[in-house]
Amino acid sequence: MDTGCRKELQDFDGGFDRGHLVSSETLDWDAETNSETFLLSNMAPQLAGFNRAIWRGLENRERNWSSQLGRLYVQTGPVFSDSHLVGKNRVLVASHFFKIIYDPDRRKATSFLIPHQNLKSAALNNYLVSIDEIERATGLDFFRDE
Repeated sequence: MDTGCRKELQDFDGGFDRGHLVSSETLDWDAETNSETFLLSNMAPQLAGFNRAIWRGLENRERNWSSQLGRLYVQTGPVFSDSHLVGKNRVLVASHFFKIIYDPDRRKATSFLIPHQNLKSAALNNYLVSIDEIERATGLDFFRDE
């Protein structure tokens, strides 16, 4: 690991997990693919009480749905409204995280917008939102051609 990368990893210290956007358990069909989930491009600073609780629960739900339904398209990422910076390298910490899970065979989607807080006992269904709401929060346009 080069020195620059080591410095960036230090920015995740101080109460933040290296939160995966795509979990390593989701991409586990071979060692190379799985190892790529540990790249910083797939990580964001996440509070431990968020990453290890509600976010993990959502990742588990995503995998269960995939096992039941087959192919799913998943869009996930941070939202940076009311964000703040941490560490020497001033890494931006998200105010929210989103996940859109789309079933192309049934042409149905389920989407979540979750505040980046320690939400150990919160119910995921409290954070169900429309894709339009995520688009407003992020400025992105999802599934334009669907």
